[in-house]
Amino acid sequence: MQAKVKLYQDLKELITLLNSHKVEFLIVGAQALAWSCDYKTDIYFFMHTSPENAEEIVNVLEEFGVSSLGLSALDFQEPNQVIQLGREPHRIDLLTHH
Repeated sequence: MQAKVKLYQDLKELITLLNSHKVEFLIVGAQALAWSCDYKTDIYFFMHTSPENAEEIVNVLEEFGVSSLGLSALDFQEPNQVIQLGREPHRIDLLTHH
């Protein structure tokens, strides 16, 4: 039996874009552990810092509609960076990791 995942629309759109751009990422946090619950807590995306991945992350964020943040590929090539999108309870944290 497969658990039903209830994701709010922005999160679903971001994950779809990340996958379509073949971005290397890992989801962690309460949402990753409780897929069958409503999304009510922060979610963390660990992003690989390769130059190719960083370029695709920027492309995803442009399509996602947050290009006004002025993020560049260099922002995603530096390890141990945290970029926060949105506010609780639906905040998304992008963390860079090599």
